[in-house]
Amino acid sequence: MALKPCKECRKEISSEAKVCPKCGKKDPTAVPTRRLKIGLIVLMALVAFVTLEAIISNTYFKPSSTRGPDSKLETDLLVAAHQRPPDRPRRVVPYDIVRQWLPNHERTGYGADLVISPDATESDVTDLVAFLAGSHDPVSIGVYLSQDAYDDGQRSNPSAVFGNGYVGAYVKNLSSGGAFRGFNEFRWAQEQGRFSHLTGQVTKF
Repeated sequence: MALKPCKECRKEISSEAKVCPKCGKKDPTAVPTRRLKIGLIVLMALVAFVTLEAIISNTYFKPSSTRGPDSKLETDLLVAAHQRPPDRPRRVVPYDIVRQWLPNHERTGYGADLVISPDATESDVTDLVAFLAGSHDPVSIGVYLSQDAYDDGQRSNPSAVFGNGYVGAYVKNLSSGGAFRGFNEFRWAQEQGRFSHLTGQVTKF
């Protein structure tokens, strides 16, 4: 005969006892299976929901790496702004964020330099910058085909590595003053390569 604690008074009693001889509790050692099953079902449903949310949130335009903004405040603002995509893009194009900032330090703005997949298409580029821009204003996004092109562009006298690896820039300024007021467009600038036929053209948003 096994001994188990009474679920009411916690005294050790026979597992076969129908009533606790100490406190009078009926079925004192019975496991509340119905309540336990309900709890397990609720827990499993919650885990499944959280997992699904994580999968959905990270399926669209998840960067493979980032080189952060200039301050913790800017980091917090940028992370909060890009946790959930405002619109579902047609295709996910791999990209790295090599630099982020807030244009003019405005909380509603977004600035970034990106290195995108060399397999990206014209629509991939415009979909990506539109996604990242979202409802932010002002926005400044530079797009490159390689880290080398970005690094070369930081030199005082960039070479063809920059010219052939720099795709162009997206500028949006619908609410601030300055030279780019009223802009919402991507300007193509690659000298040689798959986007060079677009150089000098402007894609309006």
